[in-house]
Amino acid sequence: MYEVHGVIGVGGGGMVYSGVRLADSQPVAIKRIMREKVKRWEKIYGRSVPQEIGLMIRVNGHRGIIKLIDWYECLDSFILVLERPKNSIDLFDYIREVGRMTEEEACMIFRQVVASVHHIHTRGVVHRDIKDENIVLNRDTGESKLIDFGCGTLLHDDQYRDFSGTPEFYPPEWFNQHQYKARTAAVWSLGVLLFDMLCGEIPFKTKQKIGQGRFDFKVPLSSEAKHLVSWMLSVNPDSRPNLIEILQHPWISTRR
Repeated sequence: MYEVHGVIGVGGGGMVYSGVRLADSQPVAIKRIMREKVKRWEKIYGRSVPQEIGLMIRVNGHRGIIKLIDWYECLDSFILVLERPKNSIDLFDYIREVGRMTEEEACMIFRQVVASVHHIHTRGVVHRDIKDENIVLNRDTGESKLIDFGCGTLLHDDQYRDFSGTPEFYPPEWFNQHQYKARTAAVWSLGVLLFDMLCGEIPFKTKQKIGQGRFDFKVPLSSEAKHLVSWMLSVNPDSRPNLIEILQHPWISTRR
């Protein structure tokens, strides 16, 4: 059914391999999740499976989300077969390649990412690991896709008190109070991502600096770009914009 090639990454507790579907030579990514490493489970069709599978089933069908093509249960692991866009690169590698993006290019990609995050929230899912390494960019079309739901869980309005994700993209309330709300934490992570895209580096390197929320723009940017990033990186989570307000911000809404 599938031919497995080399390792292309590690994500959410599993190894990811490149592969090909033999029936039509479609390129795929094949992720193997060891049963012993699964932390969160849920029932799918009466079977206990890693929650990552359930989350991907919930969000499937959006062009900005990597598609779950199939999944299999083995004795010691679960296998996820995912789409693998041709001529693609993750944003981490792309930013390192170009140094930093122009505001026009960053806006085109960032708008897609925010729309993808909005979609998964409407499906009751929170990603919890929004970062450059988890966004795949098609070099030919400029289309981006959110990947790796291994840190994700179900969305609710209460405080989360468990850490799952990448520390450099986590909000100050986690380091200061050891709790966070999913929606405002996602906005903070998106703010870190946008800063990274525009400046070529993340704004915070230590827990202390994240907790203080202090950062500087080291490159020239428009006042609209600075305002949006600063708004998203408000230390007070209640002061951050929601996803709709981000999409309606002049820096995004006036660029097409």
